[in-house]
Amino acid sequence: MGNAAGIYNLMRNLGGSFGIAAVTTIIARRAQVHQALMVGHMTPYDPAYTQQLAAAQHALTAGSGPWLAHEQALGLLYNSLIQQSNLWAFRGKLPFVRCLCLVCLPLVLLFKKVRRGQKPIAAH
Repeated sequence: MGNAAGIYNLMRNLGGSFGIAAVTTIIARRAQVHQALMVGHMTPYDPAYTQQLAAAQHALTAGSGPWLAHEQALGLLYNSLIQQSNLWAFRGKLPFVRCLCLVCLPLVLLFKKVRRGQKPIAAH
């Protein structure tokens, strides 16, 4: 009984680890895809980008010089890009996780029902 419990826990831990690793890999790759798609809009020819860059640079100029404010504004816009690409990656994989949960839901019916009132099994 002890060996079976050990193997069960080993399989549960391995399954959880592989599942987490797979989902993390999928989300990281999708975030990279979204980042590559969105970075195409961050050009000096895009009016929305230049407006956001100018606003951030203007807000940061008072605390630091104009050159440092420009670098910090670029960093802020890049961080915003990373956050948005991660959000789209999570949003895109949510239906996949939902379907996976729905597929696994009927497996609950295979579990053995525990009946109360039975004597405990003698173990070492």
